[in-house]
Amino acid sequence: MNRPCVSEPPGASQRRSRDWAINLVFGLLATSLFVLALVLPLIRLQSTLHALSARAAILAPETQTVQTLAKRLGEREQLITNRLIERSAMRTRAETLLELTDLFPDDAWLQTLTIQRDTLVLQGRARNPLGLRDRLEYSAMFARVSLYAPLLPTRDSPYSSIHFIADFEYHGGE
Repeated sequence: MNRPCVSEPPGASQRRSRDWAINLVFGLLATSLFVLALVLPLIRLQSTLHALSARAAILAPETQTVQTLAKRLGEREQLITNRLIERSAMRTRAETLLELTDLFPDDAWLQTLTIQRDTLVLQGRARNPLGLRDRLEYSAMFARVSLYAPLLPTRDSPYSSIHFIADFEYHGGE
């Protein structure tokens, strides 16, 4: 069969080529803009990440220094706190003897005096063990004074054996 011959107007072939080229350019331009729209935020994020990494690298030694100083400060504070507690708990023998001299009546005496960290142990003899216990209890230096198994006076002696245990009273920053 013969096909009818359709003739194109003059310049139609060139117009089609030109339209195809324009469409190709616009298509490539649209694709490029689309890709750029996707990639540009990633480039910005990478740039921001790089800047933050550089800042972090600069601050890292300072951060370690601050952490080291904070640790040292904490250790020093703990040491000072421990020393204050020890100082308030560890009364000197002279302080303790002076306080006991003021507290003990003339009719009582010590046979043994033991000072252990924050505890005082007294053994001796007294005419009035309960009165002596009250005097020790009311002292600012001692707390929780206990009288253990006093031996009552006998016909031969009006004195009772005494055995006291008392805790030193803590006074914060003293």
